[in-house]
Amino acid sequence: MKLLHQIWMILTLNCEDSARLTSESMDRPLNWAERSAVSAHRMVCSKSRRLNRQLLELNEAFKRTNAFKTNNGPVPGLSTDAKSRILAAIAKSPDAS
Repeated sequence: MKLLHQIWMILTLNCEDSARLTSESMDRPLNWAERSAVSAHRMVCSKSRRLNRQLLELNEAFKRTNAFKTNNGPVPGLSTDAKSRILAAIAKSPDAS
């Protein structure tokens, strides 16, 4: 029964589940059915291919930033003045609660 469920997932994976699994694959290895389903979905879905590329780029950027922080001290951040201006702009925005 589990095998049938896995095959069904491969054949019917939607974009939302593909995105979730793509994100999860950055943190844990996917099982064969998950890998197969995501791979099959990406073959026919350009949005999912683009999301995968974007997540890989973000993951690599994070690794580079983290390596920089570990090897050479803290990563440069925003100045106190810049942070204050950003917070003031957020407070003035119509969507601020």
